[in-house]
Amino acid sequence: MEQKKVEIRLMGHFVIEIDGKIHEELMTLSPKGVSLLELLILAEGQTVQTDVLREELWHHDTVGMDPEEEKNRKQREKIRLKTLVCRTRQYLNMLSPGLGECIASERGAYSWKSFPDLSIDVEEIKTICTTLTKAHRIFILLHIDRIRFHRNKGTLFHF
Repeated sequence: MEQKKVEIRLMGHFVIEIDGKIHEELMTLSPKGVSLLELLILAEGQTVQTDVLREELWHHDTVGMDPEEEKNRKQREKIRLKTLVCRTRQYLNMLSPGLGECIASERGAYSWKSFPDLSIDVEEIKTICTTLTKAHRIFILLHIDRIRFHRNKGTLFHF
């Protein structure tokens, strides 16, 4: 089977584009699914603990909450998170077989594992910024070397 070209855009509004076809329906089908993907992708391959995901996805003020009620709430949120992950994986696999495998699970955590033909706008921008920073450093070093060369030659050097 031919590998599909998959692009995920987080900047602006969330979009998944597969072979040039834009899929925005996840925003309306599951805003929490979009938030889950954003949290995992922005963690840049690092694992995100389920407690952190639950807190980010379902903000709750537990001050003054009965301990038993809080325990029950956490248990319900664990189930909700597992269900959300399962449904988000199914949706991704529906768009492109195997795409759901990008959501990796580990004991008590999840992470985003990209694959070669998948491009994510924020990762591309980070790569561009890193490249520009390196190029800027090289540019400065070349100018320093040029200044040193002219100083050693005793010539007057102006910018």
